Amino acid sequence: RAAALLAALAALGAPATQAAPAACAAHSATLVASAAVLAQAAVLAAAHEAAPAGECAAGQTPEECAAEEAAANMKKAAKLRSQADDAVMKKNYKDAVALFTEAMKIESHNEKNVYKRSRVYSKMGNFKAELADLNHALDLKPDLLSALAFRAKAHLALGECRLAAEDYENVLKAKPAHGDAKKLLPKALECSAQIQQVEQFIAQSRFDQAERLASEIIEVTGKAPRVKMLRARTRFAMGNYFEAIADCGDVLKKEPDYIGALLLRGRAYY
Repeated sequence: RAAALLAALAALGAPATQAAPAACAAHSATLVASAAVLAQAAVLAAAHEAAPAGECAAGQTPEECAAEEAAANMKKAAKLRSQADDAVMKKNYKDAVALFTEAMKIESHNEKNVYKRSRVYSKMGNFKAELADLNHALDLKPDLLSALAFRAKAHLALGECRLAAEDYENVLKAKPAHGDAKKLLPKALECSAQIQQVEQFIAQSRFDQAERLASEIIEVTGKAPRVKMLRARTRFAMGNYFEAIADCGDVLKKEPDYIGALLLRGRAYY
């Protein structure tokens, strides 16, 4: 940039040899003034280009500097989101997670970044990570209804049926015609009541009934970790150790750090 400015100075040229002395003097004064202006502009441009990221260039006010940095960050984060969306389209989910994570580092206040990452975790079947991201998105934007509805579904997938029901009820308060919430709230309420019944059966040592009802819930909710653990406990209590080990294994595939599943499986092996 500085070189271009100096080239512009050279283009001004020198006065013709036949010019009158007065004209020559005036032209020389113009050249001197132009040189001073262009030299100052070159210095400012060079200083701006040399300023490290996050620092103000010479001549900038703190407000101008902050506004420029914010605009640059918005542009960078938007580009990362676009790249992440492309990765999702190609089912490169690990790359998409990494790109959304980078966008979150740049724009930690923007709920779009963490919300979009939650949708990738859902596609990967990592409902625990999805739930954490949806909680974060709702912290940033409490009225984000789509995040609330997806959080209810994540709770359901994890076997947290009571929490799913609470979320669906709140979705319907905000939007009574919400299709998924109307359809899945009764399922979540029934599941919540059944889980409570299974826990009562276990407390009463009615393990046959507890196992049968837990199996019915699993048919509806899928391999929800909480429900699988309930059935594993009943099977262990009944002496069906290999079946208890299988249930614990299913739980650990979804949640490798589930301490209860690790302990119960260890006892069953022993």
